[in-house]
Amino acid sequence: MWGIYYEFLSFSQQSFVISTENRESFSKDWGLVSIIIGVGSLVGPIVGSLLVHEELVNSATIIVALDFMAIIFAILLIYSEKKGKKIEVIEEELKMSISKELIYWFVLVKRIWPPIVVGLAMTFISATFWTIGPLFGEKLLGDAGLDWLVVVIFILPTVPGAIILSKLKIIQHKKVISEVGLLLAGISMACIFLVQNNIVFVLFLILLLGLFLSFTWPLNEAVYSDITDRAGTNKLHITAITRANTSIGYVIGPLLAGLLADKTDYYIAFSIVGLAVVVISAILIVFTPKKLKLPQKTLLELDT
Repeated sequence: MWGIYYEFLSFSQQSFVISTENRESFSKDWGLVSIIIGVGSLVGPIVGSLLVHEELVNSATIIVALDFMAIIFAILLIYSEKKGKKIEVIEEELKMSISKELIYWFVLVKRIWPPIVVGLAMTFISATFWTIGPLFGEKLLGDAGLDWLVVVIFILPTVPGAIILSKLKIIQHKKVISEVGLLLAGISMACIFLVQNNIVFVLFLILLLGLFLSFTWPLNEAVYSDITDRAGTNKLHITAITRANTSIGYVIGPLLAGLLADKTDYYIAFSIVGLAVVVISAILIVFTPKKLKLPQKTLLELDT
């Protein structure tokens, strides 16, 4: 159920930004979305860590109470939307086979591969921290009660970084800035192995890593929004590719992170992922086209 909800949420976020804002505001809008996600990501690990150390009955009661509050909030939100304005529902029959959809994906991926690769790289980094971050935190700090600290420090810069981005309202060079941010994030992550004997330096590098990603993710989503906005009747295909991209990253990422940590150790695992991101980012910076042009003629032929 969570997977289905997450996919619907991802689709709705991109659709909402494109349908309600103009291109000049995409980076600002995704910055605001990142602020909200960042706040939730900060609170989540702390609450989760506290619940782990509670008795089962107490933890279950708190979780049920939080779920109940979320349901009430969702109902109130839906009710306020219906009461505030009339919602126009446009029904459109969509006939699509899996094989034809894959053809759309193949045609589009060849043109929009840079943000896809950036998205995958970011997902690998995020999956690495969410998978082995708590265990790494316990080893680094020597206290099981502080295992959440590494993840929180990783997420902490998301909010101030997103606030800065929402104020800047970046219109041009979003691809380059996101790729440079990814490069700096990879360098920060790769250097963790070099300072493993200094806890302060390790935590500082994790903080830097989170800060650079706090610019990369919203800007990459803004690039997706630019492309989707230009896609016309093919918006759904672009959005499907971007969401599948994220899902694939969160399937493969934890497996790779766990395997690396098991075969080496946490420091080396972080550094290997960081070095891979550095190489990927450097390739992206060199080979990314100045403008990502959609194959409109080919898409039109597929539509007919």
